[in-house]
Amino acid sequence: MTHHALIIARDGTLTLQTTPAVPTDGGVLTITDCPADWTAEDVLALARDCRLAAHAASLAFDRLLARHRGSCCGGHCG
Repeated sequence: MTHHALIIARDGTLTLQTTPAVPTDGGVLTITDCPADWTAEDVLALARDCRLAAHAASLAFDRLLARHRGSCCGGHCG
């Protein structure tokens, strides 16, 4: 499986992390266990439609997909 790192800025803006440097104006969220046929841009587009926790360091792809489909917690409550 593939992992893609996104930068969540303090204003909520999402971008792809292209360098290993830690951003000064936000945090890094790594989307783990992404299907091999999903590009970083695909994951970024999916994440832009979701409410993501700024304090989390990683989120499994299946949880991101559940949030995209309307689950409030990414499937943890059900």
